[in-house]
Formats: sequence, C-alpha cells, structure tokens
Amino acid sequence: MLFKIATELPTLLGEVCSASNALKDTKLCNFSSLCAVTSELPPSIATELRIAHEVADSKQFFHCTKGIADASDRLTTLMAEAKQTRRKLDQFLAVNTAAAEQQQQQLQRSCIYLDQALGLLFALDLELHEIKLAASALYLHGQKAGAAQLRETEGLKGAVARLVAILSSKHFTSTLATIVSQ
Repeated sequence: MLFKIATELPTLLGEVCSASNALKDTKLCNFSSLCAVTSELPPSIATELRIAHEVADSKQFFHCTKGIADASDRLTTLMAEAKQTRRKLDQFLAVNTAAAEQQQQQLQRSCIYLDQALGLLFALDLELHEIKLAASALYLHGQKAGAAQLRETEGLKGAVARLVAILSSKHFTSTLATIVSQ
C-alpha cells in the first residue's frame, strides 16, 4: 500500500496543480465586454461570436472539471484503501502482541508512514475541494477572484517529495504485504 501511495501521490499532486494553474490562467471575458466589442457588428455575426465564446468557455470548464473529478475519484479510492490497510495493521498488532519485537517495530514504522501518507491525501483532498469551489465561482458565477486566490501548493509538493523519498529509500519486507492481504 505504501508503494502504491508513493507512486500515486506525485501524479495526483501534478493533476491538482495543473487544475489549479488552469483556473489561474483562465482568460474569461465577461458578457458585457463581449457585447461592447460586438456592438458594431451585424446582429447575426455578433450572436455567432457570443455563442462561440460560450462554447469555448464551456469546453474549457468541462476539461477542467473532468480532470478534477478523475483526480478526486482516484484520491477517494486511495484514501479508502489506505484507511483499510491502517485498520488491518492495527488489528494485527493488537492480536499478535507476542510477535517479534523487530517485526512490531517495523510494522509500527509502517503505520507512521501510512499516517503521514493519509495526512497528505487529506491535504490533497482539501486542495481539490478548493479548486472545485474556485471553478464554480469562476465559471458559474463569473467571479475571477476565486481562481486568483488559490494558494500555492509548494509546501504540499515538498511534503509529498519527502514522503516519496523516504518510502523509496526504505526497504520494507513482505511482512506488511502479507498482513494487508489477509
């Protein structure tokens, strides 16, 4: 499970950052400025330009929300699997109190890393919710300020990189995999 999280976490973070950047870089012009630009054109051409503008905005919104929804689904699945793995580890440690001390320490260390990974998954989930709210404010209500206020994810990037480096450098034995598969 830890290796799965270590491989999925950077990908999910990249998707969250790209969705956030897509919202920040959106160049929507509002309806009144579009009407002002097209006011000197014949009505049929002005209407076609407005429709084309709405279609372009809708397409951009669809791609952005699809990416957010896909990342959210993968994140939810990963969080559920991590919670289930954590429960199995806790049950194993509670039942097998006589297990070798080295094995218990290794499993407790795995629990610590799993808890850190869960914390990062929750932080990513919070970030995704903020992006969803900003997308809603931007596209549905025309509030550009929502996208501009999305916070930078540099701290989250650093935390993910540290956890992935730790999990990649540690050599976990098959004990964790055996317990999780039970």
